[in-house]
Amino acid sequence: MTKFNHINKQSNMSESKVFVASPESKSKAKQLRIFAFLAWIAAMAGQIFAIFKLISNETMVWLIVAIVVILILAVLGNILWKKANKLDPASEKDKVKFFIQNQLGAFMGILAFLPLVIMIFTNKNIDGKTKGIAGSIAAVAMVIAGVSGVDFNPPSVEKYTEEINQQTNTLNEL
Repeated sequence: MTKFNHINKQSNMSESKVFVASPESKSKAKQLRIFAFLAWIAAMAGQIFAIFKLISNETMVWLIVAIVVILILAVLGNILWKKANKLDPASEKDKVKFFIQNQLGAFMGILAFLPLVIMIFTNKNIDGKTKGIAGSIAAVAMVIAGVSGVDFNPPSVEKYTEEINQQTNTLNEL
């Protein structure tokens, strides 16, 4: 990752360094974020199609196929978003931005399924078996999409700065 990033020196007594993403890293992160949004938009479009065209007893197999495709798109978006955050992390100083940027995948994953799950379970035109099977699969997919979007150890400018300074101190001690 160091080939993609550079370091700015702070002017204070101890020569500490502050992580700053390089222009190349920022550009790659922007590209990954665009692809993540496209994957999430495609997942939501698939959800809308499934809600309006596939919730019925006769099309349950196609509904399940659509759920799997939506899940793949949502998880792909989450993976791309996390890679972008590693290249160009947020600062922990702005707690709201830091939280939203690092956990957006979880929100988008849930959003890609929640309306579909609600529509399946509240639809009066399908029988209990279809509700049970399709609804359970959609609910499990929603949980998978949500959990795959959570970043349990999110990168931050401060963490990268600390790592850089620890490496520099170790090298200076040698």
